[in-house]
Amino acid sequence: MLEAATCTVDAFIIRGERFDRLRQAGARAGRDGRCGDCGVQRQGFHHYGCDMEACPRCGRQLLSCGCGDDPDDDEVVDIMAVAGGVVVHPAALRGLHVAAGRFPFKDADGLTRHRP
Repeated sequence: MLEAATCTVDAFIIRGERFDRLRQAGARAGRDGRCGDCGVQRQGFHHYGCDMEACPRCGRQLLSCGCGDDPDDDEVVDIMAVAGGVVVHPAALRGLHVAAGRFPFKDADGLTRHRP
């Protein structure tokens, strides 16, 4: 992880809305311009879960901004990590293809469906 140029996750789906990830600008970079936490190169995408990543929805720190919190359940985080149009996190949805404009969600029965 500390040697990679970039993470392959290129977008997040936060509360059903797609956001392209922000690139590592190097403002708090460590050695050689790499991120001081996850090690990606300047202009790369932080590794998912990096402390230094900014939320593409609000611009604050992704880990603590609350944008992905489910207002109905304190235990649920409503963020999906997408790489090349395929969900890679959470594990329950891994491998699900996400077409442009159609985002997966879980209905009341716990089944994965697509929004129209």
